[in-house]
Amino acid sequence: PDNVRSGHPHISAAEIQAYPNPASDWLTIGMPQEISGEVYCTLASLNGQVVMTDMVSLDYGHAFTLSTNAFPNGMYQLTVAHPEGIYSVKILIQH
Repeated sequence: PDNVRSGHPHISAAEIQAYPNPASDWLTIGMPQEISGEVYCTLASLNGQVVMTDMVSLDYGHAFTLSTNAFPNGMYQLTVAHPEGIYSVKILIQH
């Protein structure tokens, strides 16, 4: 599946949203309402090369944005880790 979640049994994979997808300059990531505090984000190419890591502090249920304008066109895997679970979604960057 495109969205994968592990960890907390009460949070479904569908609750993480990444848009627009495809992204050109910015990507917005919407997190489940239950999630707050620090989340660790990793963006990697599909061959596993990590191109970005970032720590983001969230209020409950808020979205955050990542700049994508420095990354070449292509498919990427965005992983967001939090004590409540690890979320992963495929992202297309297209300038």
